[in-house]
Order: sequence, then C-alpha cells, then structure tokens
Amino acid sequence: MSIRIVVVESQRLFRASFRALLHTQPDFEVVGDAGECAAALSLAAASSPDVVLVDASFVGGRDQPLLRDLTALPSAPRLILVLGSAAREPAEGFAGMVSRDDPSDEVFTAIRLAAAGQTYVTAHLMRTTTGEHNGERPAFLRKLTSREHEVLNLVLQGDSTAGIAKKLSVSPRTVETHRSHVMHKLSVRSTVDVVRLAARNGLLSS
Repeated sequence: MSIRIVVVESQRLFRASFRALLHTQPDFEVVGDAGECAAALSLAAASSPDVVLVDASFVGGRDQPLLRDLTALPSAPRLILVLGSAAREPAEGFAGMVSRDDPSDEVFTAIRLAAAGQTYVTAHLMRTTTGEHNGERPAFLRKLTSREHEVLNLVLQGDSTAGIAKKLSVSPRTVETHRSHVMHKLSVRSTVDVVRLAARNGLLSS
C-alpha cells in the first residue's frame, strides 16, 4: 500500500526536486504539491494524504493557520517540517523534521515512520553533544547514566528499540527500561519533547 504524500514548498524548483526524489520510491505516491497556503489546504482536503512535507517558511507568523487547518482535517495527515541547513526547535504539530542537507535515505525514513504514526528527526538535525557544553554537561544530561545517554542519542537519531538493542548488545526489554528511565528523569512524555528540550539547551548541531 502506497504512502500518499503532498509537498508544500514555496519555491517551484524545490517542489519539482522533491517530487522527482519521492518518485524513486515504489511505496510513495506524490498526490500533489502546492506553493501557497490556500492551495495546500485545498489539495490536502481533496486528496487525503498520509504525509505532508511542509517547508519551514510556512511555519509561524501569518502562515501558522495552515498547520492548524491541516491537523483539523477529518483525515489529518502527519506533518514533516522541511528545514534549511540550520537546526531549530521543532514546531508544535509535526511528526518529523528533515533538512535539505540530509541524505535522501533519511528523508525516506522520516516519511515512512511518520506514516506509521511515529516521530522522527534526522541525525543531521538531532546530533547532540556527548561531551562538554560550555565547559560542562548541562544539568538535564547530568541526570542520566552513561548508558541512558547512549540510548537517548540513538532514540533522537530515530533508531528503533530493536536497532538500539543490536547496537548496544542488550535485549529490547533492557532498552525499553532505559527509555522509560530517560523519559522519567527528563520529565517528558515523547521524543518530540526531548527534541525541544535539547534545542532549548543548545544541543542541536547544524
């Protein structure tokens, strides 16, 4: 079953490039693209996409209602924010973040995970520091054990529980325990909350 995608991008050249890139994947179906808010909402309402890629220029200010209206659709699509080269704090309502500097495979992964109901931020945007931060680790990271910090970084890179277990040579159940401890210690409930916390503490690398 194909993943139905709409591309919302202000620049025509980038829209065409995204369409060409997405058409290389047999499980993707690009049902349309739009370069302004009204057309994007109309297209999404008519085509019921699974995922909408939204250029960062549509986030904030007078274009913010687009996000509200997309998420209010009867069959609300999952939204992925498309950024330039600079990392930024994620906006509310997005299932993922990708960068124009990311390799295509990362973008494909973000789309597939978003369509499956998960959240994903590419490694380029989500690479967090593992050592010093202005001379020391920020307080919220100091709450974590070294293993919990490893798990946190892999979670932020989009690794699944099984993938983390394989990389760390532990059982999936152990990974779930570490994830639970991390969420509890950081007082967050989701991966997006962790992303926001990392962004506020200057731990996102561009």
